[in-house]
Amino acid sequence: MGDGMRISPYVALGAGYARFEQSFFRIDGRPNAAPRELNRGTVDFGGGADIKLWRWIGWRGEIRDFYSGSPAYNVPAIAGGEHNVVAGGGFVLKWGPE
Repeated sequence: MGDGMRISPYVALGAGYARFEQSFFRIDGRPNAAPRELNRGTVDFGGGADIKLWRWIGWRGEIRDFYSGSPAYNVPAIAGGEHNVVAGGGFVLKWGPE
């Protein structure tokens, strides 16, 4: 949280990989023909804000989207990437000189 600023917005961007682990069996009980494990590239983007509540305590809220390749769904109509949107928040504790 910047000096004198009550609200400090930020953006986040990252990249990595997603690891999907498929079930041995489908919902109908038959064996799953999909590969057991899949690795896909992924990107993470989003943003949020830190809000200063008092001298050394604040609150952070953020929304991020983790976009990756799809796991094997066993349904040919489902293709493309997969979005996993995550909203989070928590308290921020600051120590040291202001």
